[in-house]
Amino acid sequence: KCKELNISPERGEYPFNTKDLAKRSVYRYIKFLKEKNPSKAIKDLGESASTLFNSTGIGDVNTIIERPFERVEFDAHRLDIMLAIRYTTLAGDEVVENIDRIWLLAIIDCATTVTLGYHICLDKEYSALDIMQCYRKAIFPHQAPAFTIKGLEVPEYGYHSQVIPEAKFAIWDEIAMDNAKANRSKLVKENTKKILDSRLNYGPVGTPTRRPFIEQFFNLLEENGFHRTTTTTGSSPNDPRKNNPEENAVKYEVTPDEIEQLIEVLIAQINNRSKKSLGSLSPLEVMAQRIKRKMPFRVLDEE
Repeated sequence: KCKELNISPERGEYPFNTKDLAKRSVYRYIKFLKEKNPSKAIKDLGESASTLFNSTGIGDVNTIIERPFERVEFDAHRLDIMLAIRYTTLAGDEVVENIDRIWLLAIIDCATTVTLGYHICLDKEYSALDIMQCYRKAIFPHQAPAFTIKGLEVPEYGYHSQVIPEAKFAIWDEIAMDNAKANRSKLVKENTKKILDSRLNYGPVGTPTRRPFIEQFFNLLEENGFHRTTTTTGSSPNDPRKNNPEENAVKYEVTPDEIEQLIEVLIAQINNRSKKSLGSLSPLEVMAQRIKRKMPFRVLDEE
């Protein structure tokens, strides 16, 4: 087009006098157009990006959550691991069967990032009853499983109810979760409002970034824990860490009890690990300090 407009390369006229023929200028102009028209440009990045953009507010940022139990996040995550369960049939035969559906449900406090509790589900899909079990374990004083794995280093205290007596039976003001069928069930809605007197925040569809703490927690748990085991299925079909998980599950007979022990220790370690975002304090230390400063929170009614 420049040649058609009689711009001469021989006379060294722009853009022929630049090394890249002014391609960078074109790129800058395209970037400028995208920044001025984000609602149109975002469509090139896919449906999920458009959904996230449309649910993003413009103006004031979200209110900073500092008070423990002011807001918590709930989610369920299917672990990238395979198990083998040994059981006896009605005919008396001993059978080993593979299970590739292990759901981990967890609740995390937004102000301190303390993982309050978790629940394991071995069904194909978790139900409203599983959510209620997770609620209970996050509110009632923590009960650790029996440890049978030799050499497993178990922290002495890993959960808020073990180190902060005042936090036993503490309940949250608001809980954020996604729009999964079990989450929106009548049982969950009624018990959350009736028993806990808490607000339910489902957020826009397809926006896990509205629950950053629980998403980061599951990623940390996989990378530091289950992706390092012999029975991991990896984060994708092409993950090099995936190495015959079906055969290894049968060979080593990794049981649900052992998985629970690993989850117990991994969460306890995360709760006790210092974070730069918390001023190099651990989540449990931050919660203990803020409760000691008399930041208010509610406790479950005795009845």
